[in-house]
Amino acid sequence: MGEKIRILLIEDNPGDVRLIKEILSPAKGGFEITAAEKLGDGLKLLSEKSFDLLLLDLGLPDSQGLETLDKARAHAPEIPIVVFTGLADEAVGFNAIHRGAQDYLFKRLIDSSLLVRSLRYAIERKDIERRIIESEERYRNIIETAMEGVLLINAEAVIIFANNRIAEMFGYTVDELLGKRLSEFMADKTGTEADLFLERRSKGIKKQHDIRFRRKDGADLWAIASTSALFDKKGQYVGILGMITDITARRQAEESLRESENKLSAITRTAADAIILIDDEGKVCFWNLAAERILGYSAEEVIEKNITLIIPDRYREAHTIAFSRFAKTGEGPLIGKTYEVFALKKGGAEIPVELSISGIQIKGRWHSVGIIRDVTERKRAASYPGIAQQNT
Repeated sequence: MGEKIRILLIEDNPGDVRLIKEILSPAKGGFEITAAEKLGDGLKLLSEKSFDLLLLDLGLPDSQGLETLDKARAHAPEIPIVVFTGLADEAVGFNAIHRGAQDYLFKRLIDSSLLVRSLRYAIERKDIERRIIESEERYRNIIETAMEGVLLINAEAVIIFANNRIAEMFGYTVDELLGKRLSEFMADKTGTEADLFLERRSKGIKKQHDIRFRRKDGADLWAIASTSALFDKKGQYVGILGMITDITARRQAEESLRESENKLSAITRTAADAIILIDDEGKVCFWNLAAERILGYSAEEVIEKNITLIIPDRYREAHTIAFSRFAKTGEGPLIGKTYEVFALKKGGAEIPVELSISGIQIKGRWHSVGIIRDVTERKRAASYPGIAQQNT
């Protein structure tokens, strides 16, 4: 047999108290009754002991009407309450339910079956209510502590819910966001982008994409928006639930990287010397315009090809040994130095070049950067001083 249901009965009529105790005697359902004649005495008992339910008369010596219920709920909001009244007035009962009671009973209409069922249902309903509140609080805590911003937008594109994170991202308070149209916070002030976005969502199209918002301070806020359309039971579109992730820092980093790449591209494109990048397998990864001009191969012809393509046969054995060491350690006899050697042009002709080599790591792998300067004219001038004098 389970534990007894502990009931506090606040009732000033001794006859009604006897009736309730008789109906709820342990032999008829496992109830344990504690009675108090006044509201003050009952509230004191609620503070001192634990009860499963409060059966409350609205007409007491120290409290009358629905104010009695209000006082009891304020004192013990967690306990289920069944109002027990001699007033056969449905309006009183409905008002009691509206103000937090789980049920109401009229003394003149009460019987054993009705009372037992009402008390048990009241306890169950209060437990369900408690679990719903706990669930709502749990999900609200998740939403409020989420790293993502959360927006709920109705069918008219008006914001009806915003969590603290989205308010922080936009630079507004939550109250400043509520009741505003989404387009008011987008960088495209014409509303075209917002209208297109909302139209697609209203058709049930789910998509994650980048959106540029405008913060309160005027700065751009780049975000990834993951959205889902909401529909009622009739299939009518009622709004959008959106999860917003701030990617402003990432976009700024991408822009900085793009600028750096553009600058590097401009430097390598206009450089007079050949600039060549090879990976740890000896394959060409980068080949600038000067390399095309000096060595005769286009970038398309050499990318992914081995660098031995431009190395004369007499150097290849030494290159293989040195490069094997470099690929593992980033070290080698030519690293950080400048040498005069010969390189093979397309077609097989050799030209004298000045070669400077350095090593860099890319994604944990050693790569070699070679800068090649064609010194053919300098060598010719050195061999024929008269030519050099004519050119000065």
